[in-house]
Amino acid sequence: MARRKRQKTVVTGKTVALALLALAAVLTLAQLIFEKCFGVDLGITFFGQDIF
Repeated sequence: MARRKRQKTVVTGKTVALALLALAAVLTLAQLIFEKCFGVDLGITFFGQDIF
């Protein structure tokens, strides 16, 4: 029987999705920390909407 090769596009897609999700989480936390501790608005928006 022949073995099936793994589809690398699915793994790459999941990796990109997880990286973007992690980036969004880091940016959200940075925005929250700077707003609460330093009173500085970083001006980060998602899809044109302010997150805080």
